[in-house]
Amino acid sequence: MTGGGPSPPAPSSPSQLAALRTTISHPQQQLTLTCYIPPSKIGAVIGRGGKTIVNLQREASRRSNHPNSIRMSVASNSPEQQLWTPVIIRGDPVGCFAAAELLLPLVEEEMDDVVLDVPIQRSKHSAIIGRRGGTIAVLSADHNVRIMVPSGRSAGADQPLFSEKENLNMIQLEGELGDVEKCLIKLLQIVGEGSDGNQVEKVVTAPTGREDLVPSLARLRQIGKKTNTIVRRKRIEKNEEVETQFTISGRLDCVEAAVTLFGKMFVGEEQESKEEQKKNANQTNLGHQNSRGRAKNSRSGRGGSGRGSGSKSFSQRGGRGRGAAAVSPATAS
Repeated sequence: MTGGGPSPPAPSSPSQLAALRTTISHPQQQLTLTCYIPPSKIGAVIGRGGKTIVNLQREASRRSNHPNSIRMSVASNSPEQQLWTPVIIRGDPVGCFAAAELLLPLVEEEMDDVVLDVPIQRSKHSAIIGRRGGTIAVLSADHNVRIMVPSGRSAGADQPLFSEKENLNMIQLEGELGDVEKCLIKLLQIVGEGSDGNQVEKVVTAPTGREDLVPSLARLRQIGKKTNTIVRRKRIEKNEEVETQFTISGRLDCVEAAVTLFGKMFVGEEQESKEEQKKNANQTNLGHQNSRGRAKNSRSGRGGSGRGSGSKSFSQRGGRGRGAAAVSPATAS
């Protein structure tokens, strides 16, 4: 650990939502959260004389710290009511999610996927969708949430919010309660950044021919979450080689942090790869040296044995020769 004490805790979801409420395109920063509960739990939610649901509204309004109160209602005569009964919550995002969390113990944690309707001006929809749909795809994959953006019939000014026939400004999120809340925070951050004009985009290229340095999609998502950016990967074929590019979008400081992280990752892994290659080369050279040493010792052993056997053979031959020479005259005489 480095000095300076522990890092401050990350801000909680309610505080993040409270800071992002102004990006919601509604005069009262209102959205609609629909929770689906078992029909058998309706009585527990409403309570005798509606007392329970009234208390839920008051507590959620208190937690939201917003001038407008939270309103809750249980839908009736719905075709879906055979399996799930919709509980509709309207108000600011902090209060809506507070009310939904208060519902959980009453229904014994039995709650289907929720649906969240968020009014966002159509001029901001392009920032949510991103280039070629990259931003919305990453949002959906990272948070496991289905995101529906209405298709505009024609370009132009924003349509009136909450129109009776069709609302082209409403973004819809569908998924588990906690995942939808996290996705909403990220979505509102993107909308807020786009309105400030601080969105930038930079491209980072991986070292050519080094597929081992290309991070996986899971790793890219980790980088995006850590730096609060959107990272997209693209492979390009150039001169019979595949080049991998990473497009990073977000606020300028966040994008620069992501670029720095990519640089450290590429340089660090490449340096580790070079050190590993050097280590392997040293081990190979050491093996060759040991092999040469063993071969030299083997040749030395064979050479000494040859000289010894040669001397012995020579003396034997010489002895036999001298013996024959000495005996020969005696035989001759």
